[in-house]
Amino acid sequence: MSDKEESLQSLPRSEQTGASSWKQKYLALGHNTDVKRLTQAVMAAETAIYERLQELSGESDHWEERAAIEAANKELLKIKTQKLGWPNPSS
Repeated sequence: MSDKEESLQSLPRSEQTGASSWKQKYLALGHNTDVKRLTQAVMAAETAIYERLQELSGESDHWEERAAIEAANKELLKIKTQKLGWPNPSS
């Protein structure tokens, strides 16, 4: 099991249910080697993460899922800059 799968599996069951959409899209990234498909998969994962964060807004719990989302976002940035050649917004 990869580090990203382990961090997502550590979420409590209640958060795994609500997180399933973004988690599935995020985990599917590892199976894409084609640049066009990887780009589409990154965009789908980012959209699902955004939608999940909208669902969580106004709620003070779900901190473990929020931490998993933060880790996923960091990995998405690495994919975009290292695999897809996008400019790094923090440089």
